[in-house]
Amino acid sequence: MRMIKSPDNKSFSTAPRRGFVLITVLLLVVLLTAVLLRFNQAARTHLSTATAHTQRLRARYLARAGLDLALAVLRQNPDPFSNETLCRMLDETTMLHLDGAACEITLACENGKLNVNRLRDKAGRPDRARLDQFLNLFDRLNRRASHTPSLGYGIAPALLDWIDPDDHITVLPFVSRANAGAESDYYASFKIPRPCGNRPLETIAELRFVREVPPEWFIPSPPASPQAPPSTSDSPPPILPDVLTVYGEGLLDLNTAPPLVIQSLSERLTPDLARRIVKRRREQPFTSVTQLKELPGFPQRDLPTIARLCKLRPTTRYYTITARAAETSAPVAITAVIKTNMASQKVDIVLYQEK
Repeated sequence: MRMIKSPDNKSFSTAPRRGFVLITVLLLVVLLTAVLLRFNQAARTHLSTATAHTQRLRARYLARAGLDLALAVLRQNPDPFSNETLCRMLDETTMLHLDGAACEITLACENGKLNVNRLRDKAGRPDRARLDQFLNLFDRLNRRASHTPSLGYGIAPALLDWIDPDDHITVLPFVSRANAGAESDYYASFKIPRPCGNRPLETIAELRFVREVPPEWFIPSPPASPQAPPSTSDSPPPILPDVLTVYGEGLLDLNTAPPLVIQSLSERLTPDLARRIVKRRREQPFTSVTQLKELPGFPQRDLPTIARLCKLRPTTRYYTITARAAETSAPVAITAVIKTNMASQKVDIVLYQEK
């Protein structure tokens, strides 16, 4: 240990001062290390955020490119029976590949679905034929799908009360159970009260708010795992947006309706007969409902009712375009409802949603 003499000849040691300096240096090193680590973490976070933003932006532009592609096909010719590309897009999913990324495009004709806003006639009375079709569709859906809980008949009177302008509870005498609807008093009893709609639905998603409509019926089933047994069906389980709509005049376009909706026209329309109807229209679209009589096994006595519920080649068609960009772990999905006029060839976007 080195001793140093002061001017008055007193000695003292430098060891404590050296220890203090060493501790100070060590503390500075620790502090700088912590600052550098924090800076590194912040830089990584900003880089990750910037990367995620860039990827989502790419996905958004890719999804919009998919939407533009489908719109271009519709603007070329909105008639699916004289536009081969449109007909093919209605039958199968279209994939758009761009710069190593992919966009999935699906197209559906809303005129081939059951319009929930048309369950009352022009006088405001429940339309028995359309309600029977609505309930028959529920029976088919419950047998076909794996969703729980199942769809109950009580949805029909509740929906009628939701779309009518009054506060009188609807009762359907031809339904044996759950035949009474619900008005504002029922919805006001919720923990978070809400009024009854008392107006037509603007989107099919609003059906979630109607009494007894299970939210599970709006969520597609996840893909089956590789270990799961193979499905006996050639299509995924349906959800309500696949078969119900709020667009159009309420008459079913037999040339674009899904098989389940075709079956809902009569209890005697079997799945096999619905498949034959689809096969026949692909070969040659129906120009008259009476042509159904040509199919072996068609229930002839149901033809007048089916003819009343259907309309072939409607002047105004509605299409739903869904474009999903599958490039990133946070994909972008764009959904647009398109209104087309067959006479003027006019194409308008009536609804646009981006998620």
